[in-house]
Amino acid sequence: MNISNHNIRNRRASGWRWRVLGVLLLCWHGVLVAAPAWDDLTESQRKVLAPLETKWESLPEQRRENLARGAARWATLKPEQRQLAKKRLGQWRKMTPEQRQRLKNRFRRFLALPAEKRQRLRHRFRQFKALPPDERKRLRDHWRKLKPAERKRILRERHKRRDQGTRPRRPVD
Repeated sequence: MNISNHNIRNRRASGWRWRVLGVLLLCWHGVLVAAPAWDDLTESQRKVLAPLETKWESLPEQRRENLARGAARWATLKPEQRQLAKKRLGQWRKMTPEQRQRLKNRFRRFLALPAEKRQRLRHRFRQFKALPPDERKRLRDHWRKLKPAERKRILRERHKRRDQGTRPRRPVD
């Protein structure tokens, strides 16, 4: 066997070894980041997740990971943030499955937007939330009364002005 054949055979074997090593590392990584067992949770996580203790081990791994992360985050929240989270959870529970699905889809679309557009939407939402409640209600009612074609026209104009760098007109009563 000449030297070039030996080098080719070694390179092939070496490439195969690297692939096997990569697969083993991926499997090992999966073991390292596996969902925590109930006893592996911190005391504060167990306190938050207490209603799930009896069925914890039967939950899917991804769900346990998410719940453990959420419980850890809960421990870092200020009391007013916890109150807001409880309020939102109550609102979520009151929704129908269809409403929840619509909200999930809307959130996925929001996350798919470019970062700049998400930032702009958050800014506009904060501006809206800063308005007095009666003004927000008036604007919502006005928007809901518009026909879908009219809404589309307004949004197109707004996007066009934004792209041109001009500010949109404020609606007049």
